Amino acid sequence: MEKNNNIPCLFLAFANDNENSDRYLRNLSAETKKLQHVLMPAQQAGLCEILVQENTSLDDIFQVFQDPKYQDRVVLFHYGGHANTYQLLLESTSGQVEAAHAEGLATLLGTQSNLKLVFLNGCATAPQVQGLLDAQVPSVIATNHLIDDEMATQFASRFYTGLANGANLQLAYTQAKADVVARYGGQTRIGPVKGDSSPGKTIHELNNFDAVMDTHALPWQLYIKPGAEHVP
Repeated sequence: MEKNNNIPCLFLAFANDNENSDRYLRNLSAETKKLQHVLMPAQQAGLCEILVQENTSLDDIFQVFQDPKYQDRVVLFHYGGHANTYQLLLESTSGQVEAAHAEGLATLLGTQSNLKLVFLNGCATAPQVQGLLDAQVPSVIATNHLIDDEMATQFASRFYTGLANGANLQLAYTQAKADVVARYGGQTRIGPVKGDSSPGKTIHELNNFDAVMDTHALPWQLYIKPGAEHVP
């Protein structure tokens, strides 16, 4: 059946570290499957199209946003994988880690006139938020310190379950936070994290960034550009 090129598109991109076994995110495939599962009824009802990209490279992201089939149809961009304060750590075509710098990505995302939300489900992505808001992205979910892999999957799954069932952005976010608190209490750092030890940022530097944040609080924060509070 031919797809309706007028319906909104949800772009879910995932990237793992296949070079270093100690940094491989075992829950990332579960995150991919869970998000597809909770969003599939909306696609089947003709409300949206779900575009899932695994082993995502920087070229993959640019190709989607420049493809006439998706140009200005993407309303939500979700990234799951390793990240840091100024990069998303994608995969190259050879399977190696490929750094994508936040400034360039923000510029690209800002060219999408109907983009409503960017969700960066990786470690310590909050410093990337202002660049996205300055690029006219209305709302962003990002993290203010390292995040646990399993917990990240649960938070994202509950958030998108809320959206798929009619909750607005703020309500879905609040429900996802409630789910994580109910399951894990104040423990926000319990296992493998979606952090970064790539060149340019050492673990020591990342831990210093982490130390100035309240690591007992939930890492996910919802940021809304002033004037865009009406975003559904």
